[in-house]
Amino acid sequence: MRERKLLSALQDAGLTEKEAAVYFAALTLGPATVLRIARSSGLKRTTVYSVVESLRQKGLMAEEIRGFRKVYTAEPPERLSDLIEARKTSFSLLLPEFAALYKFPA
Repeated sequence: MRERKLLSALQDAGLTEKEAAVYFAALTLGPATVLRIARSSGLKRTTVYSVVESLRQKGLMAEEIRGFRKVYTAEPPERLSDLIEARKTSFSLLLPEFAALYKFPA
């Protein structure tokens, strides 16, 4: 129950279902390989590669090379707050343009 609630909150923060599953798995595992993240998240390994890259671009995952392996770590949850704030700021900048398009009902 708690896991579903947290996954839902991640989706409400703007992550896709798969991104939420991978980020949640990475949070609970700590530094882990794609294979471990895939097993924990219930997604296919090949899918996890693209999802991890998407999360890296959003600043929510970090990659580290340890020996001959790449391990991935979830960035602190505070980064989610930064992501939400950035979206809010972007929308606020466009709000006057939306307001200019708004037609009052007659």
